[in-house]
Amino acid sequence: MFFHTLVIQILTNLNQLLMRKLASFLLLSLLFVSCGGYSPEEQMLYDYENKGAQESLAVELSELDFQILMVDIIDSVIAMDSLNYFFDVFKSEFEDALPEIDENSYDKLIETYDYNYKAYDSLVGVYEKINNSSGKNKVLEFSKQRDTYKAYRDKVVGLKNRFDYFMDMGSNTLAYKFKDTYSLKNPLLNNLVQIHEKLYFTNSDGTKFVKIEELE
Repeated sequence: MFFHTLVIQILTNLNQLLMRKLASFLLLSLLFVSCGGYSPEEQMLYDYENKGAQESLAVELSELDFQILMVDIIDSVIAMDSLNYFFDVFKSEFEDALPEIDENSYDKLIETYDYNYKAYDSLVGVYEKINNSSGKNKVLEFSKQRDTYKAYRDKVVGLKNRFDYFMDMGSNTLAYKFKDTYSLKNPLLNNLVQIHEKLYFTNSDGTKFVKIEELE
């Protein structure tokens, strides 16, 4: 009798243990399914496109039979890439301002534009004291010149700040580039199933998509 009771108790304890493990497993499974069962990269795609669906169509992406067909990381964007890009912008916009454009040209142009800005600002101050039509015309003329040089100076300062920022970052990764493909039903086209292929760019941590480029 004692042995029989012991066996029953052991089986009961095992059954309870198995039930607890099964409940834990089912809970984890439900959590996994509720997240779509996506990999981290797939979840980033879903989150990005779901936000767009909410904003443009006021629906959840899951309501549109959303299917991920491919998620592929194809490149990384490092600081040096951006440094070269902004330096090329600088050269293209100010190539006529100096005989030769190099890394020192930023400070040279800032100094030149700032000097001209201050010179015209002084002339504006002088002609503002002349209370006639000629003086007013000169104020308008020199104010325009002053504002032009200020805009040039501020533009170069902005490009230089970006250049310095990316120079300091060196080879640090700024983003990861993905090529993703998905399909969904378009409610605006009678639920026509459409396939989309886009380039996605992550934040520097690679934890979410922050920008896309449409592929033609």
